[in-house]
Amino acid sequence: MWNSKDLTLMIVFAALGTVYTVFVTNMANQITGIAGASFLFIIGYAVFISAQLLLFKGRRWRFLASSTIFVVLIIPTSFAGAPFDVFARIPVVISAGILDVMFNSVYGYFEKRNKLLLLTLIFAVEYNLASPYISIIFNHVFYPPEYVTALANAVMLMAPIIVIESLAGGYMGYKVYQRTKKVQTGII
Repeated sequence: MWNSKDLTLMIVFAALGTVYTVFVTNMANQITGIAGASFLFIIGYAVFISAQLLLFKGRRWRFLASSTIFVVLIIPTSFAGAPFDVFARIPVVISAGILDVMFNSVYGYFEKRNKLLLLTLIFAVEYNLASPYISIIFNHVFYPPEYVTALANAVMLMAPIIVIESLAGGYMGYKVYQRTKKVQTGII
């Protein structure tokens, strides 16, 4: 059963992700008009993803539920597709489900060996690289080839930046987890 702390974390991270999307990444697309300009700000999502996965401590479906709430909240924005296009957001939920299952399957192994930083870095990069590629594959059904080609080119050109920002964001997310560990365990 899910406790109130997990539900609160899910809602807070979904709300933070929505605010970050509206005021940072969405503005990159709106101001520049360049497809994929939001990939320049992937570091914020990496921080949210890393901190969230670690704060849920390997319990399944919490990250997927939080990501689903996030996707519902960002439907009116141009993040991951046209505004109010529900089908364009499905790859984000699919990526979150894959990440949730993979991360929580190996969390205990890495926690016993005190290698949570490595785990966080690996999965921050994995999610931020896999999500656009799943989106490219999925969007062939709903969007014209020109849009998919522009997205694929943006992802390919931005891949090194996505990896670097994911590593930096994963590290910052781990530091957020370290700072909140005392609050999480009840020691103040």
